[in-house]
Amino acid sequence: MANKYGVKVGDIFKTSWGYDDTNTNFFQVVKLCGAESVRVREVALPIVTESRTWGSSSKTCRIVNDICPTTAFSVFIKDQEAGDQKRLRLGYDGKPTFKVRDYATAWLVRGDTVKAYDSWMR
Repeated sequence: MANKYGVKVGDIFKTSWGYDDTNTNFFQVVKLCGAESVRVREVALPIVTESRTWGSSSKTCRIVNDICPTTAFSVFIKDQEAGDQKRLRLGYDGKPTFKVRDYATAWLVRGDTVKAYDSWMR
């Protein structure tokens, strides 16, 4: 079953944000809340390939629509370790996206893999 935007339980969303650092986070839909909202949790996708250089990492992650393990720490979900989930309204820009924070928009990803790039200052 899918909602108004074609989003269903198990779908993965990706956000990339940061200024001096670039951070990539993945979220998995765990519940549909009506036609336009979802409950998500931050997840760690399995890494297929990874290359590291000084101060950055490029990864290819496998899209898994089964229940993924949660991240050890979530920037966006206050007490995810205790089972908290975040309820978000879909449809930012009329597409299957959501704003995690004012500086981080997450987009629905499709396919078998997704690229992720992270960088950090030292």
